[in-house]
Amino acid sequence: MYLKKYLLSLSLLAIFSTGLYSQLNFKVGYSFGYARMGDANAIHDAYNASKFETVEIMKDIKWMHGIEVGVRQKWESVGLEFSYQNLGRDRTALGLEADDTPFEKTLFYSTRSYTFAIENYFGAFGYGASIGRSKLKVSTDIAGINGTKRKLTDDANFSSQFYLLLSAPGTKTVSLTVKPYVSINWGGFNLTKVQEELAVDTGLDLSDIHPTFFGVSLLFYNGPQEF
Repeated sequence: MYLKKYLLSLSLLAIFSTGLYSQLNFKVGYSFGYARMGDANAIHDAYNASKFETVEIMKDIKWMHGIEVGVRQKWESVGLEFSYQNLGRDRTALGLEADDTPFEKTLFYSTRSYTFAIENYFGAFGYGASIGRSKLKVSTDIAGINGTKRKLTDDANFSSQFYLLLSAPGTKTVSLTVKPYVSINWGGFNLTKVQEELAVDTGLDLSDIHPTFFGVSLLFYNGPQEF
């Protein structure tokens, strides 16, 4: 639904800008983000402590990575851009229960964001800010069924991303942009079912967590960039 609205907005923008000097670019790249998710990590720590013998502990969820794609309409020093970003990471614990039976548990974390941004450019440098919709999804494996996941959390909220841009001219067909960013969620996500799935009690209120992401994206835009 949100994707259709954003694409419609961009289409109307392209029609409105006919006759004006502008440049349309598509982007594709890879993003790395550091997640501040202390509440989730507290669940992992409690789970590790609850086990009799752990061969591989459930590590903290910190670095996440994934794709970023989008389309941008640029006029001189101003641009509008629609982006889709998908970051993910999984965490697994292995070991033995008190009765010597083995256990294995995996949690799959992912964030998906659809954002609409306005950007400003000064030569090869620039900055931008966006508003959009982000979804945090946490799933777990189902014992005995390979490749099947069960959702524990699947919440969506409004979010914003603030970032800098450093662009290289590149070639006639492609150019590179480095984008350091911070992503802020304006609404909360519920991790209560994650705690219940792992049968632990952190003593924390997990019904309204607000993770923040600090990251950098390496992006390739089609066509030469005008500086």
